Amino acid sequence: MKLLETMKKQKVLSTLVLVLLFGLLSFLCFNQIVKSTIDLQPVPIAKTYLKEGTILTEDNIILKELPSSSITQGVITNKDALIGQVVDYGNALAEGSFFYDELLAEKNEVKDAGLFELEEGQIATTLEVNEKTSYSNSLRVGHQVDLFFSGTGVENEGEKEKVIYGELVKQAKVLAIYSDQQADTEGYSSSSSSSYIVVALSYEDADLVGRAKVFGEVFPVISYDALHSVENPENYYDGSRMKDAIYQRTIDIKLYPIMEGEIVDEG
Repeated sequence: MKLLETMKKQKVLSTLVLVLLFGLLSFLCFNQIVKSTIDLQPVPIAKTYLKEGTILTEDNIILKELPSSSITQGVITNKDALIGQVVDYGNALAEGSFFYDELLAEKNEVKDAGLFELEEGQIATTLEVNEKTSYSNSLRVGHQVDLFFSGTGVENEGEKEKVIYGELVKQAKVLAIYSDQQADTEGYSSSSSSSYIVVALSYEDADLVGRAKVFGEVFPVISYDALHSVENPENYYDGSRMKDAIYQRTIDIKLYPIMEGEIVDEG
């Protein structure tokens, strides 16, 4: 009798173990089937509403696991590839939306003066360049260049004009490259027409370059000192003589604000 009861208990226990094993196996198989069917993938989405001109940072992006079947063509799935890109003008991204390639642009491709990386006391100045002066279109945004002048001027008042050639500005940073014609990704024209570079200058240097452009050519020159940001670049040209020769051909006018109650003499 005891033997029969023992056999029944063992049978019940064996059945219970088999049921548990079957249940665990079924659960694991179910999870694997669901996972292989859904194929969850971490995808970057917009954390908040992003308006046009927004430069994407880590704070704008969150990752969310979504089924791969819900990720349509054109969605950017690499979070690192988004950092530094700009929401292109005419577009916006709603909170929780995917980042679509067609709605974004590289910073140097967006024509927005508000994106110029100017420091306090600097002015963005435009210079016309061509294939020759841009070193076969090899200048890029972020490069530093020296600015040279080629033209004519006088060293002393009343003297005959002479050729002037030399350096005006050292280590000017290239902020942007534009062209009115069809351009490649760096902004250079694909035709033989001119392109334009925008450089960051101090007020004093911008004034000098602006005057020089009126009666001569100002163009970028690549030097070791500029490319490597040497702290104390060599002064081969006498900058004061260059400046004096250019200012001889211009009028230095200082404007003063009119004080309240002051009478202006129009005669």
